[in-house]
Amino acid sequence: MPSISSMILPQTNNPDEFEEMVKSYCSSNYRKIFLKVGRKGQKQYGLDLISDYNGNFSIAQCKNYIGGIKKEDIDRILEKINSESYELIGHGKITTVIIATGSRTDVEIQKYIIAINNNKPGYQVDIIFWDDISSFIKSSPNELKKFYPQYVNSTSSRYEIITDEQTMRLKFNDILFKKQFLNILKEDIFCGINVQYLSLGDEIEQEVQKLLDQSQILSGTQTYELINKLFQIFDSWRCFQGTISQILPNGNFAKYFRNVNDIERQEDNKKESQYKSKLRELLEKINTL
Repeated sequence: MPSISSMILPQTNNPDEFEEMVKSYCSSNYRKIFLKVGRKGQKQYGLDLISDYNGNFSIAQCKNYIGGIKKEDIDRILEKINSESYELIGHGKITTVIIATGSRTDVEIQKYIIAINNNKPGYQVDIIFWDDISSFIKSSPNELKKFYPQYVNSTSSRYEIITDEQTMRLKFNDILFKKQFLNILKEDIFCGINVQYLSLGDEIEQEVQKLLDQSQILSGTQTYELINKLFQIFDSWRCFQGTISQILPNGNFAKYFRNVNDIERQEDNKKESQYKSKLRELLEKINTL
């Protein structure tokens, strides 16, 4: 079953923006305030980000490698930190070295980092991959709006942003339950539909559209695409019903009204059944993911 963790955000090509992403990630996950070291053109002493807690320093080096980080790259980073960083921190102590890369998670690199730590270099070495940064950004509505505003349109920005498939499914099913979706499917347009179900159908469309807006970051996942497909078919079905029915004079029911021969009526009946069958099929798929 696909989940939000398997959907990776497109990587930034801007090194300054990548540093900002890493800064947000480190400040949140290490619960420390990280600051950028210097500005463009100034010596950075092998560091990009630094956090000082009573002379104990956590430092980060940001390498926006897309093609993959190598063991030799890690060696060079650590050598530069060892040779230059103390020019900046003086008699302070480095407790954590964070290497942040735009590369995807690599088990061989993870094993290499473990081996380095087992040799007790004098500080903890952590590796952060793009997968980690992507998951962090998606889990935080504020970070998502900051770095990927294209995923948050003007409608969804007014509401909670949904970033996981399970929450989307739960909210979707809650809408259908409250608006009596299954009862709507049981109604027979050829015998007459209570107009309250027409109003509930309008409300379902409004609520599901809002849910899709809130969940744009999940576009491409099975949950999002199936709910979107059900939404489109539901809308088409209701438009079809609108062309073959009319509200009765008492104002309480809508009923099939077309004055056609038996064959055409059977075709309408068949199409009505196909819509209902497809909606039930999609609902079952959504709830068996």
